[in-house]
Amino acid sequence: MSAPDPILATVPRPLAEWSAGEDGRVVLVRPRPTTTGLKGTVDLITWWLSPRKVRLDALGSAAWRLIDGRTTVAEIADALTARHEAEDAPGRAAFFVRLLVREGYLELWAVEPPLAEER
Repeated sequence: MSAPDPILATVPRPLAEWSAGEDGRVVLVRPRPTTTGLKGTVDLITWWLSPRKVRLDALGSAAWRLIDGRTTVAEIADALTARHEAEDAPGRAAFFVRLLVREGYLELWAVEPPLAEER
């Protein structure tokens, strides 16, 4: 048995604005890049040439609605399994989050370990 994917222990935080389409699916608006220098110029050109809006499928929309800056990727995967009977929800959630991080829609934060007095 392989070790769990470390991304499952992270908390995704949205960077993009979004709305619900007529069919209820999430439509993400690609955030404008904030990098500077030569990389910033390249990022801005890429942003201008890329689609500004992305429409998620039903499972992606359900996952996006669970991203609140407090819920871990593992908890999102558990919810997708419970509500949508998604196969390999941890793998699919990890892939989904990695893709949205790479495209600039999300950022990942490490889960803070509980303080000694909270244990």
